[in-house]
Amino acid sequence: MLESKRIKKLREALIKEIPKSPNNKETLHCLQSKHLPDLLIIYANWKVRYVTPRPREIIIEPAALNHSSWVTFSNKISSFLKKVKIGEDLTPYLSLLVQKKGFSLATISTGADVDRWADKDFLLNVMGYHHFHLGNMKWYSYGGHLEKSVIETKLLEVRYDNKEEELFEAI
Repeated sequence: MLESKRIKKLREALIKEIPKSPNNKETLHCLQSKHLPDLLIIYANWKVRYVTPRPREIIIEPAALNHSSWVTFSNKISSFLKKVKIGEDLTPYLSLLVQKKGFSLATISTGADVDRWADKDFLLNVMGYHHFHLGNMKWYSYGGHLEKSVIETKLLEVRYDNKEEELFEAI
């Protein structure tokens, strides 16, 4: 079946925008061989990892205030939550993988040891949580993202409750 010019342009735009891993001709050709519905799923899986900048209401579970991580990182948490509340761009607090792995060629390999999640955010896809990395400003690099997190586990997450409201929850 031949594609219309409009569909061809859409496919090309999607393929151009999706970050590829590795970023080489083989990965590009793999994406070019995908049917449009598959490309749309890959694109949506990648884009959903970003958090749309807009003001949000912040609800903090009372028990979270006594958590050792909250006490230790209260300044960083407060600074981050201020940005959340006024609707600043939270992209610098996301993993660098968001910009590097929109589609990973490794996910289509065969074998028992293939990482099918190499280009996906497991926490987001399975549990519906965005997670953020909080760190020192001096660690910012690569487009303003944090190179590493202050702590080894996630500190803040966003979840969607039954009313589809976003809640920022400290753990």
